[in-house]
Amino acid sequence: MPGPVQKTEETEQARQHVLHPRSGPGTDHVQRPGHLRGAFRRIVRGVGTDAAALLETVRLLLDVNLTRGHLDLVAELLLCADLLRPAVSPASPPQWGAASGDPEARGWAALARAQRPDGAVPGPVHRPEKLSALTGEKAEAYLFGSCYHTTLATGLAAVVRLSSGSRVAEAPQTAPGSAPSAPDEVRRWAETVRARAPRASEPERASWSARLDTLLVLCAQRYDRPALDAVLGAARALGRDDTPLVRSAATLLAAGWCAPAPQDAGHDRPR
Repeated sequence: MPGPVQKTEETEQARQHVLHPRSGPGTDHVQRPGHLRGAFRRIVRGVGTDAAALLETVRLLLDVNLTRGHLDLVAELLLCADLLRPAVSPASPPQWGAASGDPEARGWAALARAQRPDGAVPGPVHRPEKLSALTGEKAEAYLFGSCYHTTLATGLAAVVRLSSGSRVAEAPQTAPGSAPSAPDEVRRWAETVRARAPRASEPERASWSARLDTLLVLCAQRYDRPALDAVLGAARALGRDDTPLVRSAATLLAAGWCAPAPQDAGHDRPR
């Protein structure tokens, strides 16, 4: 499978559908979540994956998609995280720093905030203004089509979490040190870090460093070469240019992998 900086939305969804089977008519994952966990453990053993490293990748991608506001992938990644956790040794706890806030807690909070009074969780294609212009069967059809998959993924993730005896963690409305998301915001953030890093305090440097991986993946997914180059500059200013993800992003950038794509530059690619 490709690494995080090489992933498009399509490969990200493919990764999750390897990690957990899709639910739908004829499946019983909601009624019997233990079977889903058992199937997942067999998949992890079959691919010979380091579960702790895979969990950290899932949590990184969760933070990326929280930054993007892509709740469909947020719900699927929360499910992946809970399926992975039993395979992770207690001696290998998650390495997510407090400076960023726990992405799983923030993911559950984001889904709860987005949920409609009727229980539906809007997907990436849902537009409230479009729904408000429709009535009757057309409104019902649009609501179902734009919400059903994210609602299904959220429900499945919640069933797996609650069946394990875990509670949905609380999270603040705004996570500390949240990453910038718009392309111009990312570039301004990187410029600020490069200018201030030499005189910054250790807590400031730690907070900035905690955002690097998320922003590298976000820029690569958008094929945003200027922003990716700016974030790599911030990593060098922070002395973090020797991490595997930074090295991978720098190699891809030098090879022209993020060549400008006028129709996509600065935007998330459509589903």
